[in-house]
Amino acid sequence: MKVRGSLVAPIAGAFAVLALLLVIVLVSLVRLDDQSDKDQQSSAAARRALLLTSDMARYAVDVQIAFAGRALTGDDGLDEQVLISTVRLDGALDELAGLPADAAPRAPLAQLRTTVDAYVGDQIARLEDPPQEGWEISLEDIERLQALRAQIVAYTVAASRRADERSADAESTQRAIVAVAIAGLVALLALLVAVAAYLVRRIIAPVRKVAAGARALSAGDTDTRVPERGEGEVAGLARAFNDMSTVLQARTAQLKTGERQFQGILQHAAALIDIQDLDGRYVLVNSAFERVWGVDNGAAVGREAIDVLPPAAAIQDADAARAALVGRQLDDRELLVEENGERRVYLLARFPLLDEERRPFATAGLATDVTERERAVAEAREASRQKSAFLANMSHEIRTPLNGVIGMLELLSDTPLDAEQEDYVQTARSSGQTLLRLVDDILDLSRIEASNLHLEVEDFDLRTVIDAAFDLVSAGAYERGLELLVSVDPDVPCDVRGDGYRLGQVLRNLIGNAVKFTSAGEVRLRVTPSERTAGGDLVRFEVMDTGIGIEPGDEQRLFAPFVQRGLPTTHRPGGTGLGLAICRHLVEVMGGTIGVESRSGPGSRFWFTVLFARAEQGSAAPVSTDVAGRRVLAVAPCEEERRLLAAGLTELGVDATVVEDFDVGVTTLFEAVEGGEPFDAALVDWRTPGADWARLVIELQRLGVEQPTRLLALTGSHDDARAARRAGVAGVVPKPVRRTRLGEALGAPTATARAPQAEPVRARRPRELPPTSGRTVLVVEDNPVNRRMLVLLVERHGHVVAAAASGEEALARLGDGGIDLVFMDCQMPGLDGYETARRWRRREGDGGRVPIVAVTAHAMVGERDKCLQAGMDGFLTKPLPAEKLGSVLAHWLEQRQPAAVGAGQLGSAGAVDLSVLADDFSAEVARELAARFLEVAADDVESMRVAHAAHDAPGIREAAHRLRSGCLAVGARALNEAASAVEHLAAQAPERTDSIDGAMEALLGAWESTREAFGRARLTAF
Repeated sequence: MKVRGSLVAPIAGAFAVLALLLVIVLVSLVRLDDQSDKDQQSSAAARRALLLTSDMARYAVDVQIAFAGRALTGDDGLDEQVLISTVRLDGALDELAGLPADAAPRAPLAQLRTTVDAYVGDQIARLEDPPQEGWEISLEDIERLQALRAQIVAYTVAASRRADERSADAESTQRAIVAVAIAGLVALLALLVAVAAYLVRRIIAPVRKVAAGARALSAGDTDTRVPERGEGEVAGLARAFNDMSTVLQARTAQLKTGERQFQGILQHAAALIDIQDLDGRYVLVNSAFERVWGVDNGAAVGREAIDVLPPAAAIQDADAARAALVGRQLDDRELLVEENGERRVYLLARFPLLDEERRPFATAGLATDVTERERAVAEAREASRQKSAFLANMSHEIRTPLNGVIGMLELLSDTPLDAEQEDYVQTARSSGQTLLRLVDDILDLSRIEASNLHLEVEDFDLRTVIDAAFDLVSAGAYERGLELLVSVDPDVPCDVRGDGYRLGQVLRNLIGNAVKFTSAGEVRLRVTPSERTAGGDLVRFEVMDTGIGIEPGDEQRLFAPFVQRGLPTTHRPGGTGLGLAICRHLVEVMGGTIGVESRSGPGSRFWFTVLFARAEQGSAAPVSTDVAGRRVLAVAPCEEERRLLAAGLTELGVDATVVEDFDVGVTTLFEAVEGGEPFDAALVDWRTPGADWARLVIELQRLGVEQPTRLLALTGSHDDARAARRAGVAGVVPKPVRRTRLGEALGAPTATARAPQAEPVRARRPRELPPTSGRTVLVVEDNPVNRRMLVLLVERHGHVVAAAASGEEALARLGDGGIDLVFMDCQMPGLDGYETARRWRRREGDGGRVPIVAVTAHAMVGERDKCLQAGMDGFLTKPLPAEKLGSVLAHWLEQRQPAAVGAGQLGSAGAVDLSVLADDFSAEVARELAARFLEVAADDVESMRVAHAAHDAPGIREAAHRLRSGCLAVGARALNEAASAVEHLAAQAPERTDSIDGAMEALLGAWESTREAFGRARLTAF
C-alpha cells in the first residue's frame, strides 16, 4: 500500500492559522487597550476642566464679594482678600490652559482669559487707586460680574458636555475590548477542536492500533500486523511495525533453528559442557556430561558440583570456578575418569560469562577428552627417548672404533715413515676426523632439537680461532688450486669473551662449504666490526667464494636440516646437509644473525654476526715485536693477497715493498743488494707464475753479502712446503698468512738460503718422552684395540701403565694399591664403569682418593654429570686427542704425590686443585661455584664444631659426610681427606668423641688452607 503525503504540512498549517488568529486578537486587544487609556485620560481631563471652571466661578464671586465689602465698609483689610481671589482665579485659568485641547478648547479659553484679565485688571487698578470719596458698587460692576459669570458658566457647561463624551468613549472602548477577547477565544477554541479531531482521526487512532500490535508482538504473536491506513508518518510507522514484525518473525524462526542446532550440538558434543551460576549450581549440562558423570537426564540442574562429581574432581572444578570469577587464569585441570572400565583423562577449562556491563553472571566449563593426546605425547616422549638412546648408542658404537683408528694413526705417525707412507697416514687421519665431525653434527642436531645445546663462555683470542678454522681446510684448498684469503679489520677486538669452540665450528662449516663448492678462484673471509654497545662488540663475518653460487629462492632453504645446494647428484660434493642448520642455531644462541647473498654462477657470500663480551683478561697470542723497521720484499700474483700482505706487514711495522711479477721481484731484490741496502727478507708465493726457485737460491748464495736476504716461501699445502724446503728456502709461511706466523718467520735468526736438496726417506723418531716419575696409570677398557691404543698413548708420556679388561679386574688391581690415576671406560659388559667407580669409592674409605677419569664414547648431554655422580673426577670423550690426553695426565699427576705417599703428607700448598674448576667451567662460573662451596662448607664445619663440643658423634659424622660430598667437585682434596678421616673415626667409636680431637684439628687446618687457596685463586687462577 502506497503511503500518502506527509502529515507535517496540514498540521503545520493548522498551527499556523492558530498562531495568526492569536496574533490578530492580541494586536486588537493591545490597540483597544491603548485607545481605552487615551479615552480615560481625556475623560479625566474633561472632568478636571469642569472642576476648574466651577472654581473659577467661585473665585470671581469671591472677588466681587470682597470688593463689595471693601466699598461698603471701607475696610482696606479686604484688599488682601481681593488679591488672593484674583490670584486663585488666574491659577485656575492657567491650569485649565494646561489641559489637553480636547478637554479645554483653546478659542473659548482664550476669550475667557481675555474677559478674566480685564475684570481682574480693573479690580486691581481700583484697589491701587481708590477714590477719595470711597468705592461704590455700580450697576456696571454688577453687569460685568454677571457677564463674567455667564461666560464661565457657558464654558463650564461645554466642559461638562465634553467630560460626558469622553466618559462615553472610554466605556465604548472597554466594551470593544471585551467583545474582541470573547470573539478571539471562541475562534481559537473552534480551531483547536478542529485540529484535535484531525489528530485523533489521522494520528492517535492509528498509533493506538500500532501500540495494540506491539503488545501482541511482545506476547509472542509474531504474526501480528497493523493496517497501513492513514497518511504520512503514521502510515510509515505502521509499515515499519509490519516490517519489524516480519523480520522478528524470521529472526525468531532462525533462533529456533539455532536453538535446535545448539541443542543438537550440545547433546552430541564429545566434550563435557556445563554452566554454573554464581552460587555454583548447574544451570545447563549436556548429554556427554551426564553420561560421563553418571547423572540422569536433567538431574544435575540445580545441584552443586560436590553433589554430582567425585570429590577430587569437584574440588578442582570449584578452584577453577573461583579463579574464573575473580579474573585469574589457571592452567587447565586434568580430571581422571573411569569410563566403561577404562581410565580416561579430561582437560577442564572454566571461564566466566559476562553481562553487558562486563560483570560475571555465570561460569562455563568445557572438559575435553585428551586421553588419545596424552597417549600420543607419551609415545612421542618414548620415541624421543628411544631416538636419544639410539643416538647415544650410535655415538658409542662409532666412536669406539674411531678411537682405535685415530689413536693408532697417531701412534703410527711417530714411527719411521717415508713420504708416501706419511701421506697415507695423514689421509687416514683426515678421513677419521671427517667422520668424527659428521657424528658430532648429528649429535649437535639432536641437542638443538632437545634445546640442550649450551655455550661454554670463556676468554679467547679471536684471531687464533679464525686461524684454526682455516688450518683444517687449507691443505685441501691449495691442492685444488684455490686461494684462501683472510682480512681482519684492525678495529676488531682480539681478546673477546664467548664460546670460541662454537664460533670455530661455524667458521669451519662455512669455509669448508665454500671450499667444497668452489672449483677455481678464491675463498675469502672478511671480519669487520659491526656495532659496539655497553654489552659487548657485535662482529660481522663474511665468507665469500667464486664457486657455483645458489639458485634464486634457495637461500633460506639452505639453513634447514638435510638441505644442500641444488646440484645434480653426480656433482654434489657430499655431506649430511646439517652444517648450515647447526650454524644458524649456534649464531642465534651467540646473539647474532646469519644470512646469504648469492646468484647462480658468480659465487656466494655467507655472512653472520656474533655478539662478544669483552674479555676479562688478555688472551691474544703475543706478536713478534722485533721486526719493526725491517725491509721486506713480498711477491704475490693475487691482487687481494698483495693487499693483505701489505696490510699485515705494515701492522708489524715493517718497511714493505709488494710486487706482482716474479721477475720484477728478482730485479728489485738484486738492485737493493747492489745499492747497499739489501732486503732483510723476501716473501714469495710458491705458486707465483714463472718463479725459478733454484736460480734464485743460487744467486742469493752467490752474492755473499754480510747480511743476506732470508728467502721465505708462502705455501698452502704440505707438498708445497716440502718442495720449498727441497729448493733450499730459509723457511716457509703457511697460507693464509697469519700475523703471528708472519712475525715469527720474519723474526727468526737470519740465515742464508740453503742449496736445493733431494728429499730423503723420512725417518721420524718417536718423540722424546719425559722420564718416568714413578706414576702408575690404570687403563680399564674392554675393547682390546682401544685398550692397547690407550696404553701406548699413556706410555708415550713416560708413565707405567696397568691394564684391566673388566670392572671386576679393575677393582682387584685397585685393591693391590700403587695406582695414581685411572682411565675408566664407562660401557663394559658385566660391571660397567659407573658401578665400578661407585664400588671403589665405597671401598676406598679413609685412604687417599685415586682420581678416576671417565673415557666414554657417549657424547650426549648429561653424560658428564652421570660420571661425576658415580664418583669419577674427570671426563674424556672418544676418540682421544693426543694433546687432550697429555693435558689430563699433567692435570691429575703433576701435583699428585706417588701412590705410596700417605694422604697426611699432602701439604697446605696442595689443599686445592684449581684446575678441577678451571678446566671444566668458565671463570665466572668457577668463581660462583667456589663461593657457593665456601658458603655451604662453612656451615658444615661450624656444625662439626658444635657437635664435637657436645660430644655428638652422629652429628659429627653427618656433617663430615655432607662436607665430603662437595669437596672433590671443586678440587678441595685436602679438606676432603680430612673430612673422610673425621667421618671414619666418628663411625668407628661413636661413644668416644675424644678420639676425634686430632682429626678435628687437622680438618680445621685443612679448612683454613682451603679458604686461603680459594681466596688467592680469585685474583690469579680464575
